[in-house]
Amino acid sequence: MTASQARAFLTKSEEYLASAVDNMSAGRYTPAAGDAVHAGISAKDGIVYADADIAVRVVGVQALPGHQMWLRFSTGEERRFDATPLLGSGVFARLKDEGVFTRVALDRGVPTWPDADVDLSPEYLYQESVPFGS
Repeated sequence: MTASQARAFLTKSEEYLASAVDNMSAGRYTPAAGDAVHAGISAKDGIVYADADIAVRVVGVQALPGHQMWLRFSTGEERRFDATPLLGSGVFARLKDEGVFTRVALDRGVPTWPDADVDLSPEYLYQESVPFGS
């Protein structure tokens, strides 16, 4: 999907939104609601497809001591991720246990911890990681 195709979704979203406003002003509430829903769906599709060109996948993962991870991305890069800042909140607190943390596995390019019912998006890992060895 190209950036121009993603923009086309956003343009369609604006058209649906304008139609929703027109229908609302005319007292046609059901069509207005339908147009509003379609505006949201088109906007979401535009956002998702805009990111499609930069999406990365994790193709290799290994837990390291100190709640660190070695990651190999679909770009060929090897990076290190420090999970320590995540461990104090929400579902990620389950990963404080090194025994759980070391059981990281890949599921369709996404690092997951099945015993903890936790995963981390490849995009987040890429953005928050540093080149391995630095």
